[in-house]
Amino acid sequence: MNKESIVIQLRKLAELRGICFEEEELSEAVEMAQFRIFPKGYVIRSVGDKAEEVAVVLNGLVRSYYIDGDGNDITRGFAFNDGKRLRKPHL
Repeated sequence: MNKESIVIQLRKLAELRGICFEEEELSEAVEMAQFRIFPKGYVIRSVGDKAEEVAVVLNGLVRSYYIDGDGNDITRGFAFNDGKRLRKPHL
């Protein structure tokens, strides 16, 4: 994936969220970014981890979940590379 296509995807994501960025700002962000490919099932961040990075899904999906006190795997939602999210309502 080249820089231009990443800038286009970021612009689309920002527009979906009602955020306005200048083209130059998006280009600078892409220049500073580190791109990684994670294998299916990889845990990007765990509960209690200090959040020092931002993750943007360029291809694929991310599932947000936690393990409750009884050991049940509870899905909170999904994030897709097109900027859409599906979330379960909080109970």
